[in-house]
Amino acid sequence: MPCIRKIYPMWPNKNTPKESKPLSKKLPLDLHPRIKEIIDKELEKGNEIEGVGVWPRPKSNNVYLKYRFKLEHKASGIQYHEDHDPHYLIAEYFAHETGDTVLCSIK
Repeated sequence: MPCIRKIYPMWPNKNTPKESKPLSKKLPLDLHPRIKEIIDKELEKGNEIEGVGVWPRPKSNNVYLKYRFKLEHKASGIQYHEDHDPHYLIAEYFAHETGDTVLCSIK
């Protein structure tokens, strides 16, 4: 099982703002802007943030969505990938510049 840290006040990401804000506002402050745009569009379509964690790229921001991607996103410097490993069926948008990722399950 991947290491996912849920977004709870007692488990903040080091970049999470300290003040209490809606879940969509508790994203890492240094999140890549195009990844943030993807997340914002997904939230507008009803997706939800499941958590922020360190898997699969420990030195980057990894945001996990609760549902499959609702839209197809295209942005320069962002790559879409699906991993069909039976243990971790995931889809992701990956920012080459920073390593930031937004992921969802494709089960």
